[in-house]
Amino acid sequence: MRTTFIFFCLALVLIPGCSKSKSKATAEGIFHVKMSYGREGIKEGRNEITVMITDKNSKPVEGAEVEINPWMPKHEHGAMWTPQVTETGGGVYKSVVPLGMGGHWEFKIHISKDGAEDRVVFDFPDVPGKK
Repeated sequence: MRTTFIFFCLALVLIPGCSKSKSKATAEGIFHVKMSYGREGIKEGRNEITVMITDKNSKPVEGAEVEINPWMPKHEHGAMWTPQVTETGGGVYKSVVPLGMGGHWEFKIHISKDGAEDRVVFDFPDVPGKK
């Protein structure tokens, strides 16, 4: 009984801070990217994104140039403005990605470091719009 109560209390504290994520290697396999975002998922409006970049040896990639370009393939347009990406250390990069409408979005991420360049695309086919 006491163990169940402790577990329940921990769940109440930990679950609200949880986030969702997607991971994949870049097109040429130079980098591995884990993109995390709010527990409610990607949505119309402001989306806080964290990108963790590692190399093929699982070491954090620091000092890279990282661009995040949201794109709506069906409508052939991007976001309201180009998201700024800020490095926070340890291979972690943060950004706020604004989406002006719901629908199918792709997040195209371009990474360059010491002459190596690669890309990865994360697909979000059903981004909910505001009601």
